[in-house]
Amino acid sequence: MITDRNGNEIYKLFEQNREYVDLDKISQKMINAIISIEDQRFWSHDGVDPWGILRSAIKMTGGGSTIPQQLMTNLFDLKEDIGETQYGTFEYYQERIKYKLRQIVLAKRLNEILSEQVKEEKPNLSDEEIKYEMKRKILELYLNYIEFGNNSFGIEAASKGYFKTSAKDLTLSQAVILASLPKGPTQYSPFTEEGKKHLL
Repeated sequence: MITDRNGNEIYKLFEQNREYVDLDKISQKMINAIISIEDQRFWSHDGVDPWGILRSAIKMTGGGSTIPQQLMTNLFDLKEDIGETQYGTFEYYQERIKYKLRQIVLAKRLNEILSEQVKEEKPNLSDEEIKYEMKRKILELYLNYIEFGNNSFGIEAASKGYFKTSAKDLTLSQAVILASLPKGPTQYSPFTEEGKKHLL
């Protein structure tokens, strides 16, 4: 912890500032906001969104990753390793494809593991109910492991760090701000000048 000369806390030093919370303790407004911004077809796809991948390929931009894919990137630290390859070269796209394939394989495997876990815990559920419960588990993991900037890992730490409130009590405007942060913590942070411009 870093304090000022009067002993007041200025900044905490953590390897990762995180406080895990169940999905039931996260505002539905936050859940809706993160799905709307990060993965609009979350409830219907099986971990991979072919349309999202196709759209990002056509536009030649990043993105196209679903919430399960992003979760795997965070859990396994799958950062795009394009090294010194120049944008637009064959090597660049080769590394991008490898990265995307790793994401896809891990996201599919996550779905399988969590579906089996749900079946064991609740054997009387229908296939649709199993899928729904599996998706809830993915959302819980994602919201607890994603980085929100400002030394905040997970939604509870972010809620307290940015708004001094619990994740279950987030307002709609607070939820929208937090949901925008994984794409650009500095760009959209309410603590930075650049972020404040986006809020105006």
